Amino acid sequence: MMNLSGLSYLFFTSFLSMTLFFLPGCTNQEEKKTTQKTAPEPIRGGIYRAPLRNNPATLDPAYVQDTYGITLIHQIFDGLVRFDPYLSVLPALAETWQVKEKGKIYRFTLRKNARFHNLEPVTSGDVVFSISRLLRADPAPAVLPHLLKIVGAKEYRAGIQKKCPGAGH
Repeated sequence: MMNLSGLSYLFFTSFLSMTLFFLPGCTNQEEKKTTQKTAPEPIRGGIYRAPLRNNPATLDPAYVQDTYGITLIHQIFDGLVRFDPYLSVLPALAETWQVKEKGKIYRFTLRKNARFHNLEPVTSGDVVFSISRLLRADPAPAVLPHLLKIVGAKEYRAGIQKKCPGAGH
């Protein structure tokens, strides 16, 4: 016959085993439903806040040069295309594009639902305006060497031409 301390040990280990086995499944389902976190619904409008170590010098994409401004510019404005983390070119404002004549002609088709913050549609004229503005910006933006490859861009920047024919004028 087993002594009392052996019976107590056997009872205690059996009780502990059963407790560990059965109790995790016994939860208040209502409480579990209310404490589960779900992704918040996107909100239109409002205020965007982001911690920065310094204020950006400008939020004008034509003149931004500091990393704080660039960080915000990339969150506020879209280009025709964007890059993924592997530097593959992906659509942004342009849903498709064609490269013709061995890279001399680029034709972009804008997304039909591309809109400004005030819900006005983005047009090809807006894109031409933005490129023309970058070509005339002073001080020169960092992207200028690439834009000067556009036909007539150097003459347009110098003020020799009123329009830049290669920018869609």
